[in-house]
Amino acid sequence: MKAKTWWITNSVLLIIFILMAVFMMLRKVDGAGVVQNFQTRIASVSVLGVMLLIIIVVETILLLVSKRRRHKKL
Repeated sequence: MKAKTWWITNSVLLIIFILMAVFMMLRKVDGAGVVQNFQTRIASVSVLGVMLLIIIVVETILLLVSKRRRHKKL
């Protein structure tokens, strides 16, 4: 992967994560009609954070694999 594409993708993912976290902290009622309190908001953001960690792990593995392949070709 090219470094420029890598940074653009990660920047877009970071912006989406921040916007989703802000949305989850500001909403009064979720999609199921449950009134949100502080604990449920933190739980929602935690689930979003776990998804972000999964994406980071997958991206790191892809980066390591692409670097290893690049070094084998040289």
